[in-house]
Amino acid sequence: MVKDPGTKIRPHRLRPLNMPRAVTVETARDRPVALTDKQGARVEISAIEEEWLIDDEWWRDHLQRHYFRVRLPHGPTRTVFLDGESGNWFEQSY
Repeated sequence: MVKDPGTKIRPHRLRPLNMPRAVTVETARDRPVALTDKQGARVEISAIEEEWLIDDEWWRDHLQRHYFRVRLPHGPTRTVFLDGESGNWFEQSY
């Protein structure tokens, strides 16, 4: 059993991790073909490595997302998704 450290819980110091951030994605036939990086430059997507759908939580706040793990020209991968409720694109790191 772990000993109680005796310190107070500080909820004001808690912060969410890996929150999605809005990203501009260019599509063709409902599939991502390019995105805009943090500096505002257009970056072509070399390949879509994986794709999956999430349609969950229908009993409370509905969650509908279409995820794509994409490969960029120089090798890095990114995970982007289209939010089915808002119609906006987001990037999420893991």
